[in-house]
Amino acid sequence: DSQDTTIIMELENVDGWLMKRGAINTSFKRRHFRLEKNILSYYVDDQTLKPQGAINILNADIRNETPGEEDGFELVCTGRIYVLRAESRDVADEWVQTLRMRKQILTTSSTTPDLNGNTEGEGKDVEAKLKEEVLLLRRECAKMKEKMVKARKEKDEAVAREQHLNKSLKIQEETDKGNVTLRAVRVWKDRCAAQEEKMKELKIKNAEMELEATGLKEAIAKLTGEQADFGYKIRQLEEENKALEKEQARLKTDLKEAEMTKVKLEAKMTQETLQLNKEKEEVEQKLNKTKSRVQLLSSMSAWCFSTEKPGAGEEAWKLEVVQLDAKTEKDFMTKEDAHIEYVIVDQDGSFMGQAARTPALKLNSAVYLRIGDKKKLETLYIMAQLKWRKEKKKMVKKSVVAWAYASLASLLMGTKGHNLEDIGLQVDDRPECCLQLYKKPVDFTRDPQLLVSLGSQRLTIRASASASE
Repeated sequence: DSQDTTIIMELENVDGWLMKRGAINTSFKRRHFRLEKNILSYYVDDQTLKPQGAINILNADIRNETPGEEDGFELVCTGRIYVLRAESRDVADEWVQTLRMRKQILTTSSTTPDLNGNTEGEGKDVEAKLKEEVLLLRRECAKMKEKMVKARKEKDEAVAREQHLNKSLKIQEETDKGNVTLRAVRVWKDRCAAQEEKMKELKIKNAEMELEATGLKEAIAKLTGEQADFGYKIRQLEEENKALEKEQARLKTDLKEAEMTKVKLEAKMTQETLQLNKEKEEVEQKLNKTKSRVQLLSSMSAWCFSTEKPGAGEEAWKLEVVQLDAKTEKDFMTKEDAHIEYVIVDQDGSFMGQAARTPALKLNSAVYLRIGDKKKLETLYIMAQLKWRKEKKKMVKKSVVAWAYASLASLLMGTKGHNLEDIGLQVDDRPECCLQLYKKPVDFTRDPQLLVSLGSQRLTIRASASASE
């Protein structure tokens, strides 16, 4: 047994780099493997002390190949299959041979190391073996005592036979001296001499057995002392194990408290983030309102729409919805927050000035178009979008129901009270303009071939000069 333990302690450590397939993420990652006794541990690199995992090769089936991996091999354990891959087939075969040899050595030995490299049940095995040796020594002592008793019995029997012969000889001499021959006496003497020699041999054997028994007693005393030392070491190991278990429980408690603190801090951080985002949105809304007001003031001299009446000295046109066909009005007026939004765009669809919308469900409300550069009259277009409120995936947006556009020049050509001959337009008395409604296009276009019309649905707008107040 001590020889088996020495073999296990003298096993060399083997280490090297292998590719390991993950259990959840099945991609291969490079890991540093180290074989110590029966434990194959793997690390992130060759400098890390704490392993990422460990495999007991005594509980693993070592297979020389794995499906789909030319340079791979497998360690099949209970609950998991470890798939490993080497740099080449030769390196993989060398690893497999090393692991199998190590497993065979440890399996044939009488002691089995545990996951920490210590001999599993080391103290208990040694104590049992000591008890067995003491029992064997006691059995041998008992056998030797039996032999000594037997020798003494034989000695007593020989003495009794000698006495009997002496008595018989004396009787024979007294009764029949003539029949006793010299040969009989010699035979008797020879027997006595043989008996004495045998007694001497038995005495020598008895002395040897007593010496051997003394040696056995000393060996038993020595083994008993070693047994007491091993018992003391076992008790020390058990106390250390209990201390480690208490420390592990304390660390688990600390880790649980830390995780709870982390969750609380994350919840607090999330709440504060939401509050900050809310405050940010409020600031942005205020900023947008301010920007809208600034843009409105800065666009007074450009083409722009507004629901406010023009101020003193401003030139503007008043736009009103005169008629909306019955079907469109029925569909449109059932929507939430239905309104019309006006905007001026150029030939490419870019916004030119401020947009304006009618109040909800009041399509015939007046919207005022302030006059900008008249020289751009022929290159600008008025675009009207019929919109309503729509919720989609918890997001509120304004969806375009219908869309119409008209040349700004054609809309304002017949407006009374304004002379447009200086830009090459003929004055025509046409106060109303009927616009075809289309579905919302992907991109702005003025080509009717690329637009999907809504049949007979129309939007009639009246443009009239608005005097400044």
